[in-house]
Amino acid sequence: MEILKSLETYTVAQKMVGINFIITGIGLLIISAMCQFILSNSELTNGLKIGTLVCGIFILIGGVGYKNFSAKTEAKQIEIYNQSKTEFIDQENIRMEKVVKDYPIYQVAFGTFIILSILLVWLTNKPFWHGIAFSIMILFTAVMVIEAFSHKSITDYKFELEKE
Repeated sequence: MEILKSLETYTVAQKMVGINFIITGIGLLIISAMCQFILSNSELTNGLKIGTLVCGIFILIGGVGYKNFSAKTEAKQIEIYNQSKTEFIDQENIRMEKVVKDYPIYQVAFGTFIILSILLVWLTNKPFWHGIAFSIMILFTAVMVIEAFSHKSITDYKFELEKE
């Protein structure tokens, strides 16, 4: 039964990732609206407006999907646990090994997008593209921070699985 408690803790943390993605998306949409209605109409502002609008919509949709996916995964895993604890442990070990293995890959990918955005700002003289690059930097910095906070729940849950 302790493992179900760990699954619940892990799932709550993953749902919080989804909620934080939603909050990030709303924040980006607010920045986009501010660019439209408050800030001056420059190339940089237009790039920031379009970039934050697109990034905001994508992360908002991703957050809703991720939150729902986490809830469905938890329900499915509880069902498997009720049928066979051994099968549950085996499946969860395989799934969590993949999550632990893929985590650094995602962080490197997010960092790469940030670095490419910085290079775009440094190597071009186009304010519109600078606005787009700033939007991408904001998005992926937020995603890296959110994912970093969720990493503890991943490692804790994996540790609990290994004890079983």
